[in-house]
Amino acid sequence: MKNTSNKRLTKKRQLMIKKLGYLQIGLLVLMFAVAGMMFLKRSGAYTPIGGLTATCSNFTVTKTTVQTGEVFGSSVSMKNNGSGNGSGAFSPNVGTALFDLGGKFTMTGGGITKNYAVNETANFSLTLTAPSVPGSYQFQPIMGVVYSGYYNDPCPAITIKVVAPTTPTPPTPTPPAPTPPAPKPRPRTIPATPAPVADTQKPTAPTDFSGNIDNTSGLINLSWTASTDNIAVSGYQIERSLNQTEWSVLAANVTEVQYQDATADFLTLYYYRISAVDAAGNISDFATTEVSSRDFVANVSPKDGATLTSEDKTVTVIIPPDAVKVSLFCSVTSDDSQLAPSIKGYTILAGPYLLNCRNEAGDVVNNFDKPINMTANVSASSRSKVAKVAYFGQKDNKWIEIKGVKRDKKSGIDNAVLGSYTKFVIMGKTKKTSIWLVLLSIAMVIAGIALVLAALARWKLKHNSDSTNDNYRRQNMGG
Repeated sequence: MKNTSNKRLTKKRQLMIKKLGYLQIGLLVLMFAVAGMMFLKRSGAYTPIGGLTATCSNFTVTKTTVQTGEVFGSSVSMKNNGSGNGSGAFSPNVGTALFDLGGKFTMTGGGITKNYAVNETANFSLTLTAPSVPGSYQFQPIMGVVYSGYYNDPCPAITIKVVAPTTPTPPTPTPPAPTPPAPKPRPRTIPATPAPVADTQKPTAPTDFSGNIDNTSGLINLSWTASTDNIAVSGYQIERSLNQTEWSVLAANVTEVQYQDATADFLTLYYYRISAVDAAGNISDFATTEVSSRDFVANVSPKDGATLTSEDKTVTVIIPPDAVKVSLFCSVTSDDSQLAPSIKGYTILAGPYLLNCRNEAGDVVNNFDKPINMTANVSASSRSKVAKVAYFGQKDNKWIEIKGVKRDKKSGIDNAVLGSYTKFVIMGKTKKTSIWLVLLSIAMVIAGIALVLAALARWKLKHNSDSTNDNYRRQNMGG
Protein backbone atom coordinates (compact mmCIF):
# COMPACT_ATOMS: atom_id res chain seq x y z
CA MET A 1 0.00 0.00 0.00
CA LYS A 2 2.81 2.33 0.84
CA ASN A 3 4.45 1.82 -2.55
CA THR A 4 1.15 2.44 -4.36
CA SER A 5 0.69 5.66 -2.38
CA ASN A 6 4.19 6.83 -3.32
CA LYS A 7 3.52 6.13 -6.99
CA ARG A 8 0.31 8.17 -6.88
CA LEU A 9 2.12 11.04 -5.16
CA THR A 10 4.88 10.93 -7.76
CA LYS A 11 2.39 11.06 -10.66
CA LYS A 12 0.58 14.02 -9.10
CA ARG A 13 3.84 15.92 -8.72
CA GLN A 14 4.90 15.12 -12.28
CA LEU A 15 1.50 16.35 -13.48
CA MET A 16 1.97 19.56 -11.46
CA ILE A 17 5.43 20.06 -12.96
CA LYS A 18 3.94 19.73 -16.47
CA LYS A 19 1.25 22.32 -15.64
CA LEU A 20 3.87 24.74 -14.33
CA GLY A 21 5.85 24.21 -17.53
CA TYR A 22 2.77 25.09 -19.58
CA LEU A 23 2.30 28.16 -17.38
CA GLN A 24 5.88 29.24 -18.08
CA ILE A 25 5.37 28.84 -21.83
CA GLY A 26 2.13 30.84 -21.63
CA LEU A 27 3.83 33.65 -19.73
CA LEU A 28 6.66 33.75 -22.29
CA VAL A 29 4.12 33.98 -25.12
CA LEU A 30 2.34 36.78 -23.24
CA MET A 31 5.59 38.72 -22.79
CA PHE A 32 6.47 38.39 -26.49
CA ALA A 33 2.95 39.50 -27.44
CA VAL A 34 3.12 42.54 -25.19
CA ALA A 35 6.58 43.40 -26.56
CA GLY A 36 5.23 43.09 -30.09
CA MET A 37 2.32 45.40 -29.30
CA MET A 38 4.70 47.98 -27.87
CA PHE A 39 6.91 47.67 -30.96
CA LEU A 40 3.94 48.20 -33.24
CA LYS A 41 2.78 51.14 -31.13
CA ARG A 42 5.88 53.17 -31.90
CA SER A 43 8.76 50.69 -32.13
CA GLY A 44 10.05 52.13 -28.89
CA ALA A 45 10.73 55.41 -30.68
CA TYR A 46 9.10 57.63 -28.07
CA THR A 47 11.72 60.01 -26.83
CA PRO A 48 10.48 62.94 -24.74
CA ILE A 49 11.83 66.28 -25.92
CA GLY A 50 14.22 67.70 -23.35
CA GLY A 51 13.15 70.80 -21.42
CA LEU A 52 14.22 74.27 -22.45
CA THR A 53 17.07 75.85 -20.47
CA ALA A 54 17.97 79.50 -20.29
CA THR A 55 20.53 81.79 -18.63
CA CYS A 56 19.73 84.99 -16.75
CA SER A 57 22.33 87.63 -17.58
CA ASN A 58 20.48 90.58 -16.04
CA PHE A 59 17.38 91.00 -13.85
CA THR A 60 16.99 94.17 -11.78
CA VAL A 61 14.20 96.41 -10.52
CA THR A 62 14.55 100.07 -9.63
CA LYS A 63 12.69 99.54 -6.34
CA THR A 64 11.84 96.59 -4.11
CA THR A 65 9.53 98.60 -1.84
CA VAL A 66 6.88 100.68 -3.59
CA GLN A 67 3.59 102.34 -2.75
CA THR A 68 0.27 101.12 -4.12
CA GLY A 69 -0.19 102.29 -7.72
CA GLU A 70 3.43 103.45 -7.97
CA VAL A 71 5.23 103.12 -11.32
CA PHE A 72 8.76 101.67 -11.36
CA GLY A 73 11.11 99.97 -13.81
CA SER A 74 12.76 96.62 -14.42
CA SER A 75 15.53 95.42 -16.76
CA VAL A 76 15.61 91.78 -17.97
CA SER A 77 18.04 89.85 -20.19
CA MET A 78 17.62 86.07 -20.75
CA LYS A 79 19.61 83.81 -23.11
CA ASN A 80 17.93 80.77 -24.72
CA ASN A 81 20.28 77.76 -24.32
CA GLY A 82 17.97 75.27 -26.11
CA SER A 83 17.18 71.81 -24.81
CA GLY A 84 20.65 70.63 -23.95
CA ASN A 85 19.69 67.06 -24.91
CA GLY A 86 23.02 66.22 -26.51
CA SER A 87 21.92 66.56 -30.10
CA GLY A 88 21.24 70.26 -29.93
CA ALA A 89 17.95 69.63 -31.72
CA PHE A 90 15.32 71.15 -29.49
CA SER A 91 11.96 71.17 -31.20
CA PRO A 92 11.40 73.96 -31.60
CA ASN A 93 14.84 75.58 -31.30
CA VAL A 94 13.15 78.71 -30.02
CA GLY A 95 11.97 80.08 -26.71
CA THR A 96 9.47 82.77 -25.80
CA ALA A 97 10.01 85.35 -23.05
CA LEU A 98 7.20 85.43 -20.47
CA PHE A 99 6.73 87.27 -17.17
CA ASP A 100 5.20 85.98 -13.93
CA LEU A 101 3.66 89.13 -12.44
CA GLY A 102 2.22 87.43 -9.36
CA GLY A 103 -1.22 88.03 -10.82
CA LYS A 104 -1.27 91.63 -9.57
CA PHE A 105 1.14 93.92 -11.43
CA THR A 106 0.47 95.59 -14.76
CA MET A 107 3.30 95.85 -17.29
CA THR A 108 4.34 97.69 -20.43
CA GLY A 109 7.46 97.15 -22.54
CA GLY A 110 7.25 93.35 -22.34
CA GLY A 111 5.26 92.61 -25.46
CA ILE A 112 6.30 89.36 -27.16
CA THR A 113 7.18 90.29 -30.76
CA LYS A 114 9.23 87.22 -31.69
CA ASN A 115 10.62 83.88 -30.63
CA TYR A 116 14.25 83.63 -29.56
CA ALA A 117 16.58 81.08 -31.20
CA VAL A 118 19.23 79.03 -29.40
CA ASN A 119 22.05 81.24 -28.02
CA GLU A 120 19.93 84.36 -28.67
CA THR A 121 19.34 86.86 -25.82
CA ALA A 122 15.97 88.49 -25.10
CA ASN A 123 16.34 92.03 -23.69
CA PHE A 124 13.45 93.92 -22.09
CA SER A 125 13.05 97.27 -20.38
CA LEU A 126 9.78 97.06 -18.46
CA THR A 127 7.55 99.63 -16.83
CA LEU A 128 5.57 98.12 -13.94
CA THR A 129 2.63 99.52 -11.96
CA ALA A 130 2.18 98.26 -8.39
CA PRO A 131 -1.22 96.76 -7.39
CA SER A 132 -3.73 98.68 -5.27
CA VAL A 133 -3.61 96.13 -2.42
CA PRO A 134 -0.57 96.24 -0.05
CA GLY A 135 1.42 93.04 0.43
CA SER A 136 4.48 91.09 -0.72
CA TYR A 137 4.49 89.91 -4.35
CA GLN A 138 6.79 87.74 -6.48
CA PHE A 139 7.99 88.97 -9.89
CA GLN A 140 9.93 86.59 -12.15
CA PRO A 141 10.85 86.37 -15.87
CA ILE A 142 10.44 83.01 -17.65
CA MET A 143 11.82 81.60 -20.91
CA GLY A 144 9.44 78.97 -22.34
CA VAL A 145 7.98 77.30 -25.44
CA VAL A 146 4.41 78.28 -26.33
CA TYR A 147 1.87 75.43 -25.95
CA SER A 148 4.61 72.81 -25.38
CA GLY A 149 4.63 72.89 -21.57
CA TYR A 150 8.42 73.33 -21.37
CA TYR A 151 9.79 76.39 -19.65
CA ASN A 152 12.71 77.54 -17.55
CA ASP A 153 12.91 80.31 -14.97
CA PRO A 154 16.62 81.25 -15.06
CA CYS A 155 16.24 84.46 -13.05
CA PRO A 156 15.51 84.13 -9.33
CA ALA A 157 12.21 85.74 -8.31
CA ILE A 158 12.37 89.17 -6.71
CA THR A 159 10.03 89.94 -3.81
CA ILE A 160 8.47 93.38 -4.14
CA LYS A 161 6.84 94.87 -1.06
CA VAL A 162 3.82 97.08 -1.76
CA VAL A 163 2.85 99.50 1.05
CA ALA A 164 0.05 102.00 1.48
CA PRO A 165 1.02 105.65 1.00
CA THR A 166 1.67 107.54 4.25
CA THR A 167 1.07 111.21 4.92
CA PRO A 168 3.21 112.80 7.68
CA THR A 169 1.07 114.05 10.58
CA PRO A 170 2.06 117.52 11.85
CA PRO A 171 2.91 117.66 15.59
CA THR A 172 0.39 119.15 17.98
CA PRO A 173 1.55 122.66 18.99
CA THR A 174 2.42 123.21 22.66
CA PRO A 175 -0.26 125.36 24.45
CA PRO A 176 1.04 128.77 25.55
CA ALA A 177 1.95 129.31 29.23
CA PRO A 178 -0.27 131.70 31.24
CA THR A 179 2.59 134.09 32.00
CA PRO A 180 4.35 135.45 30.16
CA PRO A 181 2.24 135.25 27.04
CA ALA A 182 3.73 132.78 24.61
CA PRO A 183 4.39 133.81 21.04
CA LYS A 184 2.02 132.50 18.43
CA PRO A 185 3.18 129.16 16.99
CA ARG A 186 4.70 129.28 13.56
CA PRO A 187 2.99 127.25 10.84
CA ARG A 188 4.84 124.00 10.16
CA THR A 189 5.71 123.10 6.58
CA ILE A 190 5.30 119.41 5.69
CA PRO A 191 7.99 118.30 3.20
CA ALA A 192 6.54 116.94 -0.02
CA THR A 193 7.45 113.45 -1.24
CA PRO A 194 10.13 113.88 -3.91
CA ALA A 195 8.99 112.91 -7.41
CA PRO A 196 10.75 109.93 -9.00
CA VAL A 197 13.76 110.92 -11.06
CA ALA A 198 12.99 110.66 -14.78
CA ASP A 199 15.31 108.68 -17.06
CA THR A 200 16.84 111.24 -19.39
CA GLN A 201 20.04 109.41 -20.36
CA LYS A 202 20.07 108.26 -23.98
CA PRO A 203 21.62 104.95 -25.07
CA THR A 204 24.97 104.80 -26.81
CA ALA A 205 24.92 104.71 -30.61
CA PRO A 206 25.22 101.28 -32.27
CA THR A 207 28.71 100.51 -33.56
CA ASP A 208 30.10 98.50 -36.50
CA PHE A 209 26.96 99.26 -38.55
CA SER A 210 27.45 97.73 -42.01
CA GLY A 211 25.58 96.16 -44.92
CA ASN A 212 26.21 93.53 -47.60
CA ILE A 213 24.40 91.66 -50.37
CA ASP A 214 23.21 88.13 -49.60
CA ASN A 215 24.58 85.89 -52.34
CA THR A 216 21.61 83.52 -52.26
CA SER A 217 18.63 85.83 -51.87
CA GLY A 218 20.10 89.04 -53.33
CA LEU A 219 18.69 90.97 -50.37
CA ILE A 220 20.58 93.56 -48.30
CA ASN A 221 21.72 92.33 -44.88
CA LEU A 222 22.40 94.94 -42.16
CA SER A 223 24.24 94.17 -38.91
CA TRP A 224 25.63 96.11 -35.94
CA THR A 225 27.00 95.84 -32.39
CA ALA A 226 24.46 96.35 -29.60
CA SER A 227 24.11 99.68 -27.79
CA THR A 228 24.25 100.11 -24.01
CA ASP A 229 22.00 102.10 -21.67
CA ASN A 230 21.86 103.02 -17.98
CA ILE A 231 18.69 100.88 -17.68
CA ALA A 232 18.15 98.87 -20.87
CA VAL A 233 17.83 99.25 -24.64
CA SER A 234 14.31 98.35 -25.77
CA GLY A 235 14.96 98.25 -29.54
CA TYR A 236 16.44 99.82 -32.67
CA GLN A 237 14.94 102.01 -35.40
CA ILE A 238 16.27 101.62 -38.96
CA GLU A 239 15.73 104.26 -41.66
CA ARG A 240 16.57 104.36 -45.38
CA SER A 241 17.21 107.19 -47.85
CA LEU A 242 18.18 107.77 -51.46
CA ASN A 243 19.69 111.23 -50.90
CA GLN A 244 20.53 111.45 -47.14
CA THR A 245 17.90 114.18 -46.83
CA GLU A 246 14.55 112.42 -46.94
CA TRP A 247 14.39 109.34 -44.69
CA SER A 248 11.74 106.63 -44.37
CA VAL A 249 11.40 104.20 -41.46
CA LEU A 250 12.06 100.57 -42.45
CA ALA A 251 11.58 99.07 -38.96
CA ALA A 252 10.68 100.86 -35.73
CA ASN A 253 11.38 98.20 -33.08
CA VAL A 254 14.07 95.72 -34.10
CA THR A 255 15.14 93.67 -31.07
CA GLU A 256 18.02 91.78 -32.71
CA VAL A 257 21.36 93.06 -34.02
CA GLN A 258 20.67 92.26 -37.68
CA TYR A 259 18.00 93.14 -40.24
CA GLN A 260 17.28 92.13 -43.85
CA ASP A 261 15.93 94.72 -46.28
CA ALA A 262 13.65 92.79 -48.64
CA THR A 263 12.17 95.88 -50.34
CA ALA A 264 15.26 97.40 -51.97
CA ASP A 265 15.16 98.01 -55.73
CA PHE A 266 17.81 96.54 -57.99
CA LEU A 267 20.96 98.51 -58.91
CA THR A 268 20.31 101.34 -56.44
CA LEU A 269 22.54 103.07 -53.90
CA TYR A 270 20.86 103.20 -50.47
CA TYR A 271 21.84 105.11 -47.33
CA TYR A 272 20.89 103.56 -43.97
CA ARG A 273 20.94 104.95 -40.47
CA ILE A 274 20.13 103.29 -37.15
CA SER A 275 19.41 104.54 -33.61
CA ALA A 276 18.83 102.80 -30.27
CA VAL A 277 15.77 103.56 -28.11
CA ASP A 278 15.18 102.87 -24.40
CA ALA A 279 11.91 102.41 -22.49
CA ALA A 280 11.75 106.11 -21.57
CA GLY A 281 11.85 107.10 -25.26
CA ASN A 282 15.42 108.39 -25.22
CA ILE A 283 17.02 108.04 -28.67
CA SER A 284 20.72 107.54 -29.29
CA ASP A 285 22.85 109.22 -31.94
CA PHE A 286 22.72 107.72 -35.44
CA ALA A 287 25.13 105.24 -36.97
CA THR A 288 25.17 105.24 -40.78
CA THR A 289 26.22 103.06 -43.72
CA GLU A 290 25.55 102.79 -47.44
CA VAL A 291 25.00 99.78 -49.71
CA SER A 292 24.52 99.39 -53.47
CA SER A 293 21.95 96.73 -54.34
CA ARG A 294 22.75 94.14 -56.98
CA ASP A 295 21.76 94.26 -60.63
CA PHE A 296 18.62 92.42 -61.70
CA VAL A 297 19.52 88.87 -62.79
CA ALA A 298 16.44 86.74 -63.40
CA ASN A 299 16.44 83.12 -62.22
CA VAL A 300 12.77 82.39 -63.07
CA SER A 301 11.48 82.66 -66.64
CA PRO A 302 7.92 82.26 -67.96
CA LYS A 303 9.01 79.45 -70.25
CA ASP A 304 11.18 77.35 -67.95
CA GLY A 305 10.05 78.13 -64.40
CA ALA A 306 12.66 77.35 -61.72
CA THR A 307 13.67 75.15 -58.80
CA LEU A 308 14.75 77.06 -55.67
CA THR A 309 16.32 75.66 -52.49
CA SER A 310 16.17 77.32 -49.07
CA GLU A 311 19.29 78.52 -47.29
CA ASP A 312 19.13 75.63 -44.79
CA LYS A 313 18.75 73.05 -47.61
CA THR A 314 15.54 71.70 -46.05
CA VAL A 315 12.96 73.02 -48.53
CA THR A 316 12.89 73.11 -52.33
CA VAL A 317 10.23 75.18 -54.12
CA ILE A 318 9.30 74.31 -57.72
CA ILE A 319 7.83 77.08 -59.89
CA PRO A 320 6.40 75.33 -62.98
CA PRO A 321 6.66 76.68 -66.55
CA ASP A 322 4.03 79.28 -67.52
CA ALA A 323 3.45 80.15 -63.84
CA VAL A 324 4.74 83.73 -64.29
CA LYS A 325 4.25 86.30 -67.05
CA VAL A 326 7.64 88.05 -66.79
CA SER A 327 11.14 87.06 -65.73
CA LEU A 328 11.68 87.26 -61.96
CA PHE A 329 14.41 86.96 -59.37
CA CYS A 330 13.15 84.63 -56.60
CA SER A 331 14.63 83.20 -53.40
CA VAL A 332 13.49 81.03 -50.46
CA THR A 333 14.66 82.52 -47.18
CA SER A 334 13.89 82.23 -43.48
CA ASP A 335 11.26 84.89 -42.83
CA ASP A 336 12.62 86.53 -39.66
CA SER A 337 9.99 89.29 -39.86
CA GLN A 338 7.21 86.78 -39.23
CA LEU A 339 6.38 85.64 -35.70
CA ALA A 340 6.54 81.85 -35.71
CA PRO A 341 3.05 80.40 -35.46
CA SER A 342 1.85 79.27 -32.03
CA ILE A 343 -0.47 76.39 -32.88
CA LYS A 344 -1.67 74.37 -29.90
CA GLY A 345 -0.40 70.81 -29.97
CA TYR A 346 2.34 71.56 -32.56
CA THR A 347 6.02 72.45 -32.39
CA ILE A 348 8.18 74.08 -35.10
CA LEU A 349 10.54 71.81 -37.07
CA ALA A 350 11.73 74.30 -39.73
CA GLY A 351 10.92 77.82 -40.92
CA PRO A 352 8.93 79.99 -41.26
CA TYR A 353 10.01 80.42 -44.90
CA LEU A 354 9.33 83.21 -47.39
CA LEU A 355 9.20 82.78 -51.18
CA ASN A 356 10.32 86.26 -52.27
CA CYS A 357 9.91 87.04 -56.00
CA ARG A 358 10.56 90.46 -57.60
CA ASN A 359 10.46 91.76 -61.14
CA GLU A 360 13.03 94.03 -62.81
CA ALA A 361 11.36 97.13 -61.35
CA GLY A 362 11.82 95.69 -57.83
CA ASP A 363 8.09 95.05 -57.29
CA VAL A 364 7.16 92.01 -55.20
CA VAL A 365 5.21 89.34 -57.15
CA ASN A 366 2.90 87.09 -55.09
CA ASN A 367 0.46 85.87 -57.76
CA PHE A 368 1.17 82.87 -59.97
CA ASP A 369 -0.79 81.41 -62.87
CA LYS A 370 -0.09 77.84 -61.76
CA PRO A 371 0.15 76.21 -58.30
CA ILE A 372 3.59 76.22 -56.70
CA ASN A 373 4.95 72.86 -55.49
CA MET A 374 7.34 72.12 -52.66
CA THR A 375 9.48 69.24 -51.41
CA ALA A 376 10.95 68.99 -47.91
CA ASN A 377 13.53 66.68 -46.40
CA VAL A 378 12.69 66.39 -42.69
CA SER A 379 15.34 64.33 -40.89
CA ALA A 380 14.50 61.02 -39.24
CA SER A 381 15.63 62.36 -35.86
CA SER A 382 13.15 65.26 -36.12
CA ARG A 383 10.35 62.90 -37.17
CA SER A 384 11.02 60.56 -34.23
CA LYS A 385 10.34 63.36 -31.76
CA VAL A 386 6.83 64.16 -33.04
CA ALA A 387 3.64 62.24 -33.74
CA LYS A 388 3.42 63.53 -37.33
CA VAL A 389 4.86 66.21 -39.64
CA ALA A 390 2.46 68.92 -40.85
CA TYR A 391 2.79 71.92 -43.19
CA PHE A 392 1.09 75.29 -42.70
CA GLY A 393 0.76 78.25 -45.09
CA GLN A 394 -0.07 81.85 -44.16
CA LYS A 395 -3.04 83.66 -45.68
CA ASP A 396 -4.53 86.92 -44.36
CA ASN A 397 -2.23 86.63 -41.30
CA LYS A 398 -3.72 83.21 -40.45
CA TRP A 399 -1.87 79.89 -40.53
CA ILE A 400 -3.77 77.17 -42.42
CA GLU A 401 -2.72 73.51 -42.62
CA ILE A 402 -1.72 72.35 -46.12
CA LYS A 403 -3.55 69.11 -46.92
CA GLY A 404 -2.62 66.29 -49.29
CA VAL A 405 1.07 66.06 -48.36
CA LYS A 406 2.59 62.85 -49.74
CA ARG A 407 5.77 61.21 -48.49
CA ASP A 408 8.12 59.10 -50.57
CA LYS A 409 8.96 56.27 -48.14
CA LYS A 410 12.09 55.31 -50.05
CA SER A 411 13.70 58.76 -50.06
CA GLY A 412 11.87 60.15 -47.01
CA ILE A 413 11.00 63.35 -48.90
CA ASP A 414 7.60 65.04 -48.49
CA ASN A 415 5.78 66.52 -51.49
CA ALA A 416 3.21 69.28 -51.01
CA VAL A 417 1.29 71.72 -53.17
CA LEU A 418 1.86 75.26 -51.85
CA GLY A 419 -0.69 76.72 -54.24
CA SER A 420 -0.55 80.47 -53.70
CA TYR A 421 1.17 80.39 -50.29
CA THR A 422 4.43 82.36 -50.26
CA LYS A 423 4.89 82.07 -46.48
CA PHE A 424 4.95 78.59 -44.98
CA VAL A 425 6.33 76.58 -42.05
CA ILE A 426 7.01 72.92 -41.16
CA MET A 427 5.44 71.82 -37.85
CA GLY A 428 5.37 68.61 -35.82
CA LYS A 429 2.40 67.38 -33.84
CA THR A 430 3.45 66.89 -30.22
CA LYS A 431 3.53 63.32 -28.96
CA LYS A 432 1.31 62.28 -26.08
CA THR A 433 2.23 59.55 -23.63
CA SER A 434 -0.24 56.71 -24.26
CA ILE A 435 -1.89 55.11 -21.23
CA TRP A 436 -1.75 51.83 -23.13
CA LEU A 437 2.04 51.96 -23.26
CA VAL A 438 2.12 52.43 -19.49
CA LEU A 439 -0.29 49.54 -18.91
CA LEU A 440 1.63 47.28 -21.30
CA SER A 441 4.88 48.07 -19.50
CA ILE A 442 3.29 47.18 -16.15
CA ALA A 443 1.96 43.94 -17.65
CA MET A 444 5.47 43.06 -18.87
CA VAL A 445 6.90 43.50 -15.36
CA ILE A 446 4.13 41.43 -13.74
CA ALA A 447 4.53 38.67 -16.35
CA GLY A 448 8.29 38.57 -15.74
CA ILE A 449 7.85 38.24 -11.98
CA ALA A 450 5.24 35.49 -12.45
CA LEU A 451 7.58 33.64 -14.82
CA VAL A 452 10.38 33.65 -12.23
CA LEU A 453 8.03 32.44 -9.44
CA ALA A 454 6.67 29.67 -11.66
CA ALA A 455 10.20 28.51 -12.48
CA LEU A 456 11.10 28.41 -8.77
CA ALA A 457 7.92 26.44 -7.93
CA ARG A 458 8.57 23.97 -10.74
CA TRP A 459 12.14 23.46 -9.59
CA LYS A 460 11.00 22.84 -6.00
CA LEU A 461 8.34 20.30 -7.05
CA LYS A 462 10.81 18.49 -9.28
CA HIS A 463 13.36 18.41 -6.47
CA ASN A 464 10.80 16.95 -4.03
CA SER A 465 9.64 14.44 -6.64
CA ASP A 466 13.23 13.29 -7.27
CA SER A 467 13.76 12.89 -3.52
CA THR A 468 10.58 10.81 -3.22
CA ASN A 469 11.65 8.56 -6.12
CA ASP A 470 15.05 8.02 -4.51
CA ASN A 471 13.40 7.04 -1.22
CA TYR A 472 11.02 4.72 -3.08
CA ARG A 473 13.92 2.98 -4.87
CA ARG A 474 15.88 2.56 -1.65
CA GLN A 475 12.84 1.02 0.08
CA ASN A 476 12.25 -1.43 -2.74
CA MET A 477 15.90 -2.41 -2.88
CA GLY A 478 15.95 -2.84 0.87
CA GLY A 479 12.77 -4.98 0.75
